[in-house]
Amino acid sequence: MSESDSQPSWKIGQGRPRGAKNKRTQTIERLIDDNMQGVVEALIANAVNGDVVAQKAVIALRVAPRKDNVLPVQLPLLGSAADVTFCALAVTSEVLRGKLTPSEGQAVLDLLAGVAKIAEAGEIAERLAVLEKLALKSAAAGKLSWGDL
Repeated sequence: MSESDSQPSWKIGQGRPRGAKNKRTQTIERLIDDNMQGVVEALIANAVNGDVVAQKAVIALRVAPRKDNVLPVQLPLLGSAADVTFCALAVTSEVLRGKLTPSEGQAVLDLLAGVAKIAEAGEIAERLAVLEKLALKSAAAGKLSWGDL
């Protein structure tokens, strides 16, 4: 027996390659794959015979998940945080009138809350830029020192 025969082909700490499955998982997957047609046929037969759970399973397998719909309301374009408040009131009104479901209204309000945060951050940045310009002009004119800030 040579020295290379006694050494394992793997290194300590190497671990299993990415995506490799253990033998138990491979066996279970093979059994499922081999019997899938019979399982589906039995599921359909049970659904046809009135098994409600089987009916739900068959429908879930066949029907695509529901996608979001376009909401039937028109909101004004947003230009400031004040516009967001106006839109939020309009959305609440649409929910109360029954033109939007409460969950649809909540989704729009969540979206508007994100827009409001972005608008507020933009307004704060603009105000800060104005204040910095004023401070620099005052400091240049000798009216203000950086120590006063």
